Amino acid sequence: MIQINKIRNDNANVTTNPTEIKIITRNNYKHLYAHKVEILEEMDTFLDTYMLPRLSKEEIGTPNRLIMNSKIESVIHSLPTKKSPGPDGFTAKFYQIYKEELVPSLQKLFQNTEEEGLLPNSLYETSIILIP
Repeated sequence: MIQINKIRNDNANVTTNPTEIKIITRNNYKHLYAHKVEILEEMDTFLDTYMLPRLSKEEIGTPNRLIMNSKIESVIHSLPTKKSPGPDGFTAKFYQIYKEELVPSLQKLFQNTEEEGLLPNSLYETSIILIP
Protein backbone atom coordinates (compact mmCIF):
# COMPACT_ATOMS: atom_id res chain seq x y z
CA MET A 1 0.00 0.00 0.00
CA ILE A 2 1.31 3.43 -0.95
CA GLN A 3 1.22 6.17 1.63
CA ILE A 4 1.03 9.82 0.64
CA ASN A 5 3.84 11.66 2.43
CA LYS A 6 3.15 15.17 1.17
CA ILE A 7 0.38 17.02 -0.62
CA ARG A 8 -0.50 20.57 -1.67
CA ASN A 9 -3.21 22.28 0.31
CA ASP A 10 -5.74 24.82 -1.02
CA ASN A 11 -3.15 27.60 -0.67
CA ALA A 12 -0.72 25.64 -2.90
CA ASN A 13 1.60 25.04 0.06
CA VAL A 14 3.09 21.58 0.46
CA THR A 15 2.26 19.88 3.74
CA THR A 16 3.73 16.74 5.27
CA ASN A 17 1.41 16.69 8.30
CA PRO A 18 -0.42 13.29 8.18
CA THR A 19 -3.57 14.74 9.76
CA GLU A 20 -3.71 17.58 7.25
CA ILE A 21 -3.07 15.14 4.38
CA LYS A 22 -6.04 13.03 5.54
CA ILE A 23 -8.28 16.09 5.80
CA ILE A 24 -7.30 17.36 2.34
CA THR A 25 -7.86 13.93 0.78
CA ARG A 26 -11.20 13.46 2.55
CA ASN A 27 -12.40 16.93 1.51
CA ASN A 28 -11.33 16.31 -2.07
CA TYR A 29 -13.43 13.13 -2.30
CA LYS A 30 -16.29 14.77 -0.40
CA HIS A 31 -16.34 17.57 -2.98
CA LEU A 32 -15.89 15.18 -5.90
CA TYR A 33 -18.90 13.05 -5.02
CA ALA A 34 -21.07 15.85 -3.63
CA HIS A 35 -21.28 17.70 -6.94
CA LYS A 36 -24.69 17.21 -8.41
CA VAL A 37 -25.85 18.43 -11.78
CA GLU A 38 -28.56 20.97 -11.02
CA ILE A 39 -29.81 21.40 -14.57
CA LEU A 40 -30.70 18.33 -16.63
CA GLU A 41 -29.84 20.13 -19.88
CA GLU A 42 -26.31 20.56 -18.51
CA MET A 43 -26.10 16.78 -18.04
CA ASP A 44 -27.36 16.16 -21.58
CA THR A 45 -24.78 18.58 -22.97
CA PHE A 46 -22.05 16.89 -20.96
CA LEU A 47 -22.96 13.43 -22.28
CA ASP A 48 -23.12 14.73 -25.86
CA THR A 49 -19.42 15.62 -25.69
CA TYR A 50 -18.57 11.89 -25.72
CA MET A 51 -18.91 9.44 -28.57
CA LEU A 52 -21.15 6.98 -26.73
CA PRO A 53 -22.24 3.84 -28.58
CA ARG A 54 -25.77 3.92 -29.95
CA LEU A 55 -28.14 1.08 -30.77
CA SER A 56 -29.21 0.71 -34.40
CA LYS A 57 -32.92 0.55 -35.27
CA GLU A 58 -32.54 -3.20 -35.77
CA GLU A 59 -30.93 -3.63 -32.33
CA ILE A 60 -33.67 -1.56 -30.69
CA GLY A 61 -36.31 -3.78 -32.29
CA THR A 62 -34.75 -7.00 -31.00
CA PRO A 63 -33.58 -6.38 -27.43
CA ASN A 64 -34.21 -9.94 -26.23
CA ARG A 65 -32.21 -11.82 -28.83
CA LEU A 66 -29.46 -14.17 -27.67
CA ILE A 67 -25.95 -12.83 -27.50
CA MET A 68 -23.96 -14.73 -30.07
CA ASN A 69 -20.50 -16.20 -29.42
CA SER A 70 -19.18 -14.30 -32.42
CA LYS A 71 -20.23 -10.97 -30.88
CA ILE A 72 -18.44 -11.81 -27.61
CA GLU A 73 -15.33 -12.87 -29.54
CA SER A 74 -15.49 -9.63 -31.54
CA VAL A 75 -15.60 -7.54 -28.36
CA ILE A 76 -12.72 -9.51 -26.80
CA HIS A 77 -10.68 -9.04 -29.98
CA SER A 78 -11.30 -5.26 -29.91
CA LEU A 79 -10.14 -4.79 -26.28
CA PRO A 80 -7.12 -2.46 -26.04
CA THR A 81 -4.07 -4.48 -25.05
CA LYS A 82 -1.89 -1.74 -23.59
CA LYS A 83 -4.17 -1.00 -20.63
CA SER A 84 -4.07 -1.90 -16.96
CA PRO A 85 -6.13 -4.90 -15.84
CA GLY A 86 -9.73 -4.31 -14.82
CA PRO A 87 -11.26 -5.03 -11.41
CA ASP A 88 -11.03 -8.78 -12.09
CA GLY A 89 -7.23 -8.47 -12.37
CA PHE A 90 -7.10 -9.82 -15.93
CA THR A 91 -5.67 -7.93 -18.88
CA ALA A 92 -7.21 -7.77 -22.34
CA LYS A 93 -4.37 -10.00 -23.54
CA PHE A 94 -5.51 -12.70 -21.06
CA TYR A 95 -9.04 -12.60 -22.47
CA GLN A 96 -7.69 -12.73 -26.03
CA ILE A 97 -5.40 -15.70 -25.34
CA TYR A 98 -8.05 -17.73 -23.47
CA LYS A 99 -11.14 -16.61 -25.40
CA GLU A 100 -11.99 -20.16 -26.50
CA GLU A 101 -12.37 -21.18 -22.85
CA LEU A 102 -13.97 -17.91 -21.70
CA VAL A 103 -16.62 -17.25 -24.37
CA PRO A 104 -19.00 -20.08 -23.32
CA SER A 105 -18.90 -18.91 -19.68
CA LEU A 106 -19.42 -15.29 -20.66
CA GLN A 107 -22.33 -16.23 -22.92
CA LYS A 108 -23.96 -18.15 -20.06
CA LEU A 109 -23.44 -15.16 -17.75
CA PHE A 110 -25.08 -12.81 -20.27
CA GLN A 111 -28.00 -15.19 -20.86
CA ASN A 112 -28.63 -15.59 -17.10
CA THR A 113 -28.47 -11.82 -16.69
CA GLU A 114 -31.00 -11.38 -19.49
CA GLU A 115 -33.36 -14.04 -18.10
CA GLU A 116 -33.22 -12.80 -14.50
CA GLY A 117 -33.02 -9.11 -15.34
CA LEU A 118 -30.28 -8.67 -12.72
CA LEU A 119 -26.53 -8.31 -12.91
CA PRO A 120 -24.34 -10.37 -10.57
CA ASN A 121 -23.49 -8.44 -7.38
CA SER A 122 -19.81 -8.37 -8.32
CA LEU A 123 -20.61 -6.10 -11.29
CA TYR A 124 -21.91 -3.43 -8.92
CA GLU A 125 -18.61 -3.23 -7.02
CA THR A 126 -16.02 -0.54 -7.65
CA SER A 127 -12.58 0.49 -6.46
CA ILE A 128 -11.09 3.94 -6.16
CA ILE A 129 -7.34 3.94 -6.47
CA LEU A 130 -5.26 7.04 -5.82
CA ILE A 131 -2.40 7.44 -8.25
CA PRO A 132 0.26 9.68 -6.68
